[in-house]
Amino acid sequence: MMKNRTKSKKKHPPVPRRHVSVQLSLPLLAEIGSVREGFFALCVRAGTAVLQEMMEQDRARVCGAPWSRDPGREGVKTGSAAAEVTLGSRRVPIRRPRLVNRQGEDLTLASYTWAASRDPLEGQTWDAIVSGVSTRNYARSLEFLPEGVEQRATSKSAVSRRFVALSQKQLRECLGRFLEEIEFRVVMIDGIVFRDYTVLVAQG
Repeated sequence: MMKNRTKSKKKHPPVPRRHVSVQLSLPLLAEIGSVREGFFALCVRAGTAVLQEMMEQDRARVCGAPWSRDPGREGVKTGSAAAEVTLGSRRVPIRRPRLVNRQGEDLTLASYTWAASRDPLEGQTWDAIVSGVSTRNYARSLEFLPEGVEQRATSKSAVSRRFVALSQKQLRECLGRFLEEIEFRVVMIDGIVFRDYTVLVAQG
């Protein structure tokens, strides 16, 4: 009599996956006003809630689980602090979880550093002004925030300062380029009179 033999499959340990669970309450239809504004408001609330959960998870990895006594932990929780992140081409205030190391020095969270980056804000400012949006109308060109959420860096003076800084940065990069590796076949030189000055323009 033959015995059926089945090869046993090796069981590999499951690969841990990072996930974020957030519970959101949908606003009532009467509070939405319009589908577009209501959807953006929901995205803002969802994005803020997800960011808060991501920062808490980052802090837990450094400081350990709540009420745990881990002598090898790298940081200690110290409440929260006022901060700002870039959201919807503007700066929005949030509460940032704080943590310090053994020496009492502040530690940074990777999720907060990513969310607080000004690169998206500067890119949106440059694209808007180049496209013809005035600094006065910059805030009006953005999506409406839900009621109760403040916004920063959208005033005429703030947008103007950002655009001037971006323009100066691009001008320095342009003037600081090395041209010895470029072979110009044709060079056109002309002069433009501006008040008491003559500006020479060379185009290759």
